[in-house]
Amino acid sequence: MLYQNKKNEIFIYTYLDKLNGLIPKDMKKLTKTQLIAYANKPDFGVWNGNTWEIDELAKQEYEKSLIPKTITLRQARLYLLSIGLLDDLENIINQNRGYQIEWEYANQIERESPLVKILGQTLNLDDEQIDNMFMEASKIWQKN
Repeated sequence: MLYQNKKNEIFIYTYLDKLNGLIPKDMKKLTKTQLIAYANKPDFGVWNGNTWEIDELAKQEYEKSLIPKTITLRQARLYLLSIGLLDDLENIINQNRGYQIEWEYANQIERESPLVKILGQTLNLDDEQIDNMFMEASKIWQKN
């Protein structure tokens, strides 16, 4: 049997616990409706005593953790080529010698690098679009 206290914490007690008086007085047995709701916990659900509420902050943190921190420049170039942005990006890079060196000689590119931020701004890409680009580029097969 499932019980909850005033803090909406859930505890399991058996019928023998009930017979032996081991269930604290402040505990209330979950109703059938609450049991059904409790059994159908959504991802990032927080129990409020009757239903689940979504913990948006935990959900956002989890989704952010799925975004690769780095991708190889090969993955970046192939992905940008596939969406028609490689030429535009290389035109921007060719205007700055520092960008050229990073683009030509680095093995990978970091999501939070200044180069990515500046190129995103220049191409009018917001953070969500850049995150999605990193996610998609990371799926391109990587040689070992």
